[in-house]
Amino acid sequence: MTDRLMKAKHWQIFLGWLLLFWLYSLVDHKGYPILFTIARVLLYIAYFGWFLLLERTLKAYLPSGSNVSSSLFIGCIAFLVGAIGYGALVATPGESIPVEGFVALPFLFAFFYLPYHLGKLLATVEHRKAINFGRHFGETILFLFYPLGMWLLQPRINELYTRQRIEEPHGS
Repeated sequence: MTDRLMKAKHWQIFLGWLLLFWLYSLVDHKGYPILFTIARVLLYIAYFGWFLLLERTLKAYLPSGSNVSSSLFIGCIAFLVGAIGYGALVATPGESIPVEGFVALPFLFAFFYLPYHLGKLLATVEHRKAINFGRHFGETILFLFYPLGMWLLQPRINELYTRQRIEEPHGS
């Protein structure tokens, strides 16, 4: 699965996401609220799953001496997936739970940390050295605006994946 997704072209992933969103939009949240909630949770799991898969693959290609921790990244994904799952269980099917004020801060931090971490990881692997925020700000923004960012970042990810496979033919 990892190999297939890392070799996928940007247009293939984009069409896959369009198909997922189209299928999601076909489900009537008033007529089939449980199916709508299941579809929403599955869509989020696919979204966060792609982030996790990308992070695991890029982390394997970090240059020696780079110390990029994954603990907070994995914690943020677990927090968001858990919160979405909890909301799906507790809320009336087809509805959502409003999160406002200070309660929203952990969600915002987790949501913005994911693209920050992936942008930093991608730039570190590309430049083969530790870098500062200014050097990976663009990647972070592209990961934040996922459809456009995926279209622009996936060719770079494909090139990195192919280059690493050539340098390490045993497939680490």
